[in-house]
Amino acid sequence: MVEILWEKYQIKLAIKPPNDIVYNGKKIGGILTESKVQAEMVKCLVIGIGMNTKKMHFNSKIQEIATSIQKEFGITVDNDAILTEFYRQFETKIERRIHR
Repeated sequence: MVEILWEKYQIKLAIKPPNDIVYNGKKIGGILTESKVQAEMVKCLVIGIGMNTKKMHFNSKIQEIATSIQKEFGITVDNDAILTEFYRQFETKIERRIHR
């Protein structure tokens, strides 16, 4: 996701391990994973990705630690285009790993 936003908008975001996407120390998004393993084999994997693209106001509990792309950069992100490209790249990378 970070690479896609750079390619499309020249927005440089960082990944704060283990799963936060940040800009200037504020969280813009994150990635969560959950897996089910049986007999040392992954049976299922659920991946959740969230990104604040358009939110301009955050409640008082998180306003000092959260932000959005529109708030920081003053641009409107095409969420459909970003998601489409993310899914395309993700599928390609998963297919390569499966067929090693």
